[in-house]
Amino acid sequence: MDTLQILRERDRFQLTQLSRVQWWRLEREGKAPKRIRLSANSVGWLRSEIESWITERIGQRGNQQSQALQLASAARTASNRRGRHE
Repeated sequence: MDTLQILRERDRFQLTQLSRVQWWRLEREGKAPKRIRLSANSVGWLRSEIESWITERIGQRGNQQSQALQLASAARTASNRRGRHE
């Protein structure tokens, strides 16, 4: 069984490079792993959830690039069609 590791804010920032405010907004929108309340004044995140989240972002990068290329191609095609009919 893998040992669960909890990351504190400094460690979470090192992995994600997102500020506290940016991360809080993503959490609030349900787009990032939620914090775990450790005590009244302490929170953390599961390392495995943060790493999975990063892996998902990497996977989406390819999809976003592919979608952008498809949109650009469609725009060029539409522009070429308009140019022939004018």
